[in-house]
Formats: sequence, C-alpha cells, structure tokens
Amino acid sequence: MIDDELKRLEQKVNDLVALCDALKTDNEKLRKTQTGLAEEHGRMRERNLAVKQRIDSLIGRLKSADGE
Repeated sequence: MIDDELKRLEQKVNDLVALCDALKTDNEKLRKTQTGLAEEHGRMRERNLAVKQRIDSLIGRLKSADGE
C-alpha cells in the first residue's frame, strides 16, 4: 500500500517537473516574441514620426503655395 502511494507521489512529482520544463520553454519563447514585438513597435513609431513630419512638410508647402 505504501509502495503504491509512493509510486503515485513519484508520478505526480515527475508530472510537475515535466510541466515546469514545458512552462519554462513556453516562457522563453514568449519573452523572445515580446522582445521582437517591442523592437518592431519602436521601428514603427520611428516610421510613423517620419511620415508625420513629411506630411506636415507637404501641408506647409501646399499652404505656402496657395498663399502665393
């Protein structure tokens, strides 16, 4: 009886170790994904700022051309 309980306990511990390993792997993948997305977000912000500046410049040129 005690032997059966120890085997069940051992199996539960093994299951928990396997779950921890799987979660650790998933966590590493998520961290890499998060890092990539943060980098992409930064690049997109820079691009958006550059586009906004170009549009503002074009609007300014149109306004000055309209006033001539």
